[in-house]
Amino acid sequence: MLKKHIIFTDDICDYIDEYKSDIIESLEDNDEEANDDNIYKEASRYIERDCDDLKYALKLFDSKHGRVLALGSLGLWYGRAQGGKIYNTLSDAIYKLIEDSNTLYYERTNGALRMEARHHDGRNYFTFYEITSKGEDYIIKHECELTARDLHKKLRQGGRSKAIRFEIIL
Repeated sequence: MLKKHIIFTDDICDYIDEYKSDIIESLEDNDEEANDDNIYKEASRYIERDCDDLKYALKLFDSKHGRVLALGSLGLWYGRAQGGKIYNTLSDAIYKLIEDSNTLYYERTNGALRMEARHHDGRNYFTFYEITSKGEDYIIKHECELTARDLHKKLRQGGRSKAIRFEIIL
């Protein structure tokens, strides 16, 4: 399994915990003291840079690709639930995750984009799929006659969607 990367957090301590050695190395490379204040400032710069990188990568991806199916396992206060949703763009899907999360991680596993979103009730895990033209045709023909769950299941079959190949350079 590949290392997960934080791409959003509203808790700078999570970020420092994850990347402290990189932050200290960066400070030392710039002849700065690795005290708490400098570590915090450098972590803030890293977070801002990572957010900018994410926005750029999403804008580039969205300009070339269509709708996205997000399938996930949701950590809710009453237990786990399975769910899915179709978004117009990958940006829409990820910004919704950020809106509902405290910390968002991303990883690529076998080329597929997966995300873990931490929040006050637990953790949500998502895998994203690009809906192909065959999938778009299927939606037009069958959207009204299927439940959302059945539609999502059918979109994962017969070449109607494909794993998203998305890379954020961190």
